[in-house]
Amino acid sequence: MPIEARLLAPLCSLLGCDAADLCEEVLLAARDPATYFERFEDDLLQRGIEEPERVSFWLALVDGLQRRGALWSFDWKDQADNLAAAMQMLAQRRGAELDWQPLASRGDEYGATSSFADAIQQILQPAELVAVWLDTESDEYPVCLIEARQVDKLRGLAQQLGQRIAVLDADS
Repeated sequence: MPIEARLLAPLCSLLGCDAADLCEEVLLAARDPATYFERFEDDLLQRGIEEPERVSFWLALVDGLQRRGALWSFDWKDQADNLAAAMQMLAQRRGAELDWQPLASRGDEYGATSSFADAIQQILQPAELVAVWLDTESDEYPVCLIEARQVDKLRGLAQQLGQRIAVLDADS
């Protein structure tokens, strides 16, 4: 499915990054994977992507958001204190000063992304933010914070691009 440039700018904006260069990177991945691969080979190799044919615009979006501090990628091994620190950083980027201590105090418990999803959403609620994850069909959870009122719009944009974004919850 060819991606439509007109959908990328609002999608990136809702995800907390208005950078035009991010849209250019994502379009490059979609239209010229070999050039994208050459430019971002180190990041791609860390993902296990060793040839341009495996480059996807969706992973380019995830990696681009992460490089710009608008996304944090978790996996099932992350500990609660690390998750809390990352969520605090994302919340501060959105201008929200929230108390992440209830989550951080769970210390070295594992499986933070699924077992602590409700706690994360509860902490975000006063700031009218929610944590969403960009489905990469893997065991990672690329998470962004968005305004709660924008969830449906964000999901719609992702769906038009043939992708899935979901609210982080215990079933994620």
